[in-house]
Amino acid sequence: MIFRLQGLVNKSALEYSLGDIVLRHEVLRTAYHGESCGSVPKPGDSVFVSMFDLRSYPENEREFLAQQIAREEASRPFDLKRDQMLRASLLQLRDHEHLLVLTVHDIAYDGVSAELTLRELAIFYNARITGRPLSLLDLPIHYSDLERARIDSEGKKDRDQPPRILEETSRRQSQCDSALD
Repeated sequence: MIFRLQGLVNKSALEYSLGDIVLRHEVLRTAYHGESCGSVPKPGDSVFVSMFDLRSYPENEREFLAQQIAREEASRPFDLKRDQMLRASLLQLRDHEHLLVLTVHDIAYDGVSAELTLRELAIFYNARITGRPLSLLDLPIHYSDLERARIDSEGKKDRDQPPRILEETSRRQSQCDSALD
């Protein structure tokens, strides 16, 4: 995912805000060991943001270089046993223009989550910059809840029956979405 940011960017606040997202979304900090997985929470960790200053390159080459860097970041493999499932790079094109490149492993992320990630990043970043308290509701469900439901459903005879937890998740996610608006 690539987001164009206008204005000054506080790299430290950005790193901690991304860390807040990883802390909030268990699936982004889950380690995978073959058939099993386990949560590896690291409260308070920030997400290191690689910085690329492209301002010294000719104006007409910067977008091409940014695309090249984004492709390289996207193709760099994750170590599923150790890495967080989210990596970030900040590419500075001009004094007040940046591209934020977020690379998320597809085992932990789907395209639908991009809008939620951007909204939460804005909330966390603004709270860090302004010092205001956060006003986010708790998540209605976590990755470990879904994993338990999947394991439970595998033991049942009727595999076509979705776990009840998914129905509850859908209802509670609607509540969270309306609270974020």
